[in-house]
Amino acid sequence: MKHMKTQGFIFIGRIACLDFIDTAALGSPARTEALRDFGDLLTWLYEEHLIAGNERRGAWQRWNTGPVARRAFGRALVLRKTLREVVERILEHRSVPKPAIAAISNVLGKMTGRWALAKTRTGFVLEFRLRFDHPDQLLGPIAESACDLLCRRDWLRLKRCANPTCGLYFYDTTRNHRRRWCSMKACGNRMKVAAFHRRQRAARPGLTS
Repeated sequence: MKHMKTQGFIFIGRIACLDFIDTAALGSPARTEALRDFGDLLTWLYEEHLIAGNERRGAWQRWNTGPVARRAFGRALVLRKTLREVVERILEHRSVPKPAIAAISNVLGKMTGRWALAKTRTGFVLEFRLRFDHPDQLLGPIAESACDLLCRRDWLRLKRCANPTCGLYFYDTTRNHRRRWCSMKACGNRMKVAAFHRRQRAARPGLTS
């Protein structure tokens, strides 16, 4: 299957809609656009556990080269931009714009499915199982995640990486709520090293960089 391979996506957001925003080539010059086409979108949805393997394969076989899929992919990028605006407004303590709410609601309105009773190891659970009869419906789980962020989550835990050149978003689930970096191995260590060198230079004013 062409383009149906792992693309090296970043999953640090803790909430699917934040991971979706983080696929954009924003912030660090070293970052590139993670979603290049419909195949990448399907791979991301699968790796984010928003669709199952058979749903990924079925969507690829039905729509991967058609104009309907290309339009759906374009709408996915528009939704990503809208969600980024929503997150930025929250971080700036500003109200979420009505057009953004309408855009999310529009995606939700395209979702279809059925309720089903499923048996688990500990009992039973009532599930709503989505149907994907059109590629636009693949965006439904992302919109659901955005609703989860807006309706249920503590917005004070929504953060942007403290590295000003990074720009990745995440939901802080640490016990003391002091997470600052997208990753300690990446931005955390780099920023600590940079701060150390700044302190060293400050301690020796005659040292040239």
